[in-house]
Amino acid sequence: MPEPLRRADQPEAAALLARAFRDNPGMVALLDSDDAEHRANLLGRLMPVFVQSYAKHGLAWAVRAGDQLAGVALILPRHPPSFALQLQLTLGVIRHMPPWIGIRLGVADEILKRRHPHAPHHYLFMLGVDPERQGHGHGGRLLRALAEHADHDGMPCHLETDKESSVRLYSNHGYSVTNEATLTGRKLRVWFMQREPSARSDARAV
Repeated sequence: MPEPLRRADQPEAAALLARAFRDNPGMVALLDSDDAEHRANLLGRLMPVFVQSYAKHGLAWAVRAGDQLAGVALILPRHPPSFALQLQLTLGVIRHMPPWIGIRLGVADEILKRRHPHAPHHYLFMLGVDPERQGHGHGGRLLRALAEHADHDGMPCHLETDKESSVRLYSNHGYSVTNEATLTGRKLRVWFMQREPSARSDARAV
């Protein structure tokens, strides 16, 4: 089962996410680079900001394969984010990333926020599996744990993905596409997906 990410494992988790998202269409577009090595360098500086911020002000979960991390999920248990989370993310990006990337990230964040549901919900900010361990069910373990958490709270889950293969994965775990958009620049296609809480959660709440 997934477990809360330990502080000592945060560097390993950040490195895993950097590998997992190096060739991600969204990161290629946001970092505006076709150079995989350059993207890896930038993500090596960005992912620790995400991991540390969500571990402190949200949820950071991990699954293991033996003694190594296999997958990591960063989750906001109630959207919109707190001021503390937004501040730590902003300061971290300013401190560790080139200014132009900070601007791109800020613009993308505002575009995505406008497509969030208005009602409170869990937000799956990021889910990554080590490229060498993909296809072994580690992402599914994280998604099932999030579903149980959300059902317990009686809240829907929201996410975005820019990979059609991921749309199929999330669909298999109860998510439905609620919207699609093509972002400007590199014409990045994004799917917005939502999972409603199960009926069992409603029964417990009565």
